[in-house]
Amino acid sequence: MGCNVIALDEEDDSWLAEMARQEGVPKTHLIRRAVRAYREQFAGEGAAIESLLLTTPVLWLEGDVIEPEIIEPWIIEP
Repeated sequence: MGCNVIALDEEDDSWLAEMARQEGVPKTHLIRRAVRAYREQFAGEGAAIESLLLTTPVLWLEGDVIEPEIIEPWIIEP
């Protein structure tokens, strides 16, 4: 496991210490958990973007020409 030194604002450090005390775990445990959650959030964003692209109608710019069979799956009926 890597070792890192971080500097927190006094208010953030106090909050972290209180959360750790309430949960009965070291502050390092909460930091590792927060980093893991942050990574999972970013890993899920790729899937969210793909989902949005699949459900978003094509935005047309003046002069764009796209074959009808290409855009047909993208057409969303009201």
